[in-house]
Amino acid sequence: MKKIAAILAITTWLVTSPSAGSAQERWHGDIHHFHEYDMGRWHGGYWNHGFHGGRDGWWWVVGGEWYFYPQPVYPYPDPYMPPAVVMPQPGGQYYWYCQNPAGYYPYVPACYTQWQPMPATAAIQQPVVAPPLAAPVSQPGIVPAPQQTESDNIRDADDRQLDTFASEFYAVNPKERGAVEHLKSLKSRVEAFRQLLFEKHYNAMDILKDTENLEKRIDKKESQILNRDNT
Repeated sequence: MKKIAAILAITTWLVTSPSAGSAQERWHGDIHHFHEYDMGRWHGGYWNHGFHGGRDGWWWVVGGEWYFYPQPVYPYPDPYMPPAVVMPQPGGQYYWYCQNPAGYYPYVPACYTQWQPMPATAAIQQPVVAPPLAAPVSQPGIVPAPQQTESDNIRDADDRQLDTFASEFYAVNPKERGAVEHLKSLKSRVEAFRQLLFEKHYNAMDILKDTENLEKRIDKKESQILNRDNT
């Protein structure tokens, strides 16, 4: 499980304001029209260098979805090319399809099977149900399909929420007007989130500790701004 302490240690941020909401809520969804409808959202992502989902590396974050890359690609990665595949033939245009979960890159950020090239001119039909896997495929860049319980899913959701708070904290520009009010609002939401952790049915002590550390960092940043304004 990804630790918020690693997120708090990140020093490289190329975009200061991460997108809100999930990618599934924001994407138009039709790969044929990605450039027309969704390219702007892809360009609005940001690079995050650190741990996520148990992996350390560079992550292109868009609307709540995390795309793993071994190194950053400036100014943004190719939205039509997952980093774990090689073009089958030069000069052709392909969309990359995954069977599990079913969908096309980048609408599907990680594939539990091998990415399959689909000619851009081919008719595309989205299957409704992805076939289950007996075991994850061993291929660089492929994330093994996790076997999670309901508690694991809740824990992962709480982890992602805490990551969102941490990203918002680092996006606050101390020089901008309203920075203190933003930090106060963020701390209030983090405190409310921490209270909810006491009602969880899993051991949330590590997340609680990370939440308290984030609150301390918010207080410190707020104090630094106030002290600077009063001098």
